Amino acid sequence: MPPRRVVARGLVLAAFIVGLAGCGSVGSPSVRPTAPSPTIPAVPTPSAAPTLATPSPEPTAPPSVGPAASASAESNTFVSTYYNYALTLPPRTALVRWHAATRRWDGATSVPEEGPYIDWSTVAEGGLLIVGSPADSLDEFFARFEAAGPRYHGCDAAEERVDATINGVPAIAYTQACGTGEGFGRLALFKDGFGIGASIHTTADKLLPARDRLIELFDGLEWRTS
Repeated sequence: MPPRRVVARGLVLAAFIVGLAGCGSVGSPSVRPTAPSPTIPAVPTPSAAPTLATPSPEPTAPPSVGPAASASAESNTFVSTYYNYALTLPPRTALVRWHAATRRWDGATSVPEEGPYIDWSTVAEGGLLIVGSPADSLDEFFARFEAAGPRYHGCDAAEERVDATINGVPAIAYTQACGTGEGFGRLALFKDGFGIGASIHTTADKLLPARDRLIELFDGLEWRTS
């Protein structure tokens, strides 16, 4: 049998070893569970400001062409008191308001340029003067109008005559020198037993353009019964 001292030493040694093991087991620090990281609440991202729809512009109403247009047209129309016509000129053609005749022309009396027998206004080419009278034909009225139509001085015979048709109505256009350095472009028309004579008073170098301008302007002539 082994000596008791050896056994005791062995027991002591064994106990020592067990103690070390126990110490090691007890002494080892336990690992604490890691506390969960605090959850940081998400900061709400501000949503983009709502886009406001840009209101579409209200449709612009088209300009009225009703009563306003009629009024505009009427403002350019002159209706003669005595001479069986209405004349519509292009806008802004008449530079002054119309002046109506205050006495009917008898068809024979010499017509003074500033007398009571004429309807008159002013256009860019000069003074626009109109008379009329009953007549038998265009040629008969032309002869009387050439001899007695509006004038300030005595007038020469008709020149630069041209026959024309204005809205289906026969007409005679011509020039007439009156005095020194001035005269008239003239236009004679006839329809249904009535003659109308129109003149533009201008300078001698513009007689022909005045004659042609009358033909253009009288495209707006409307014949009316007395």
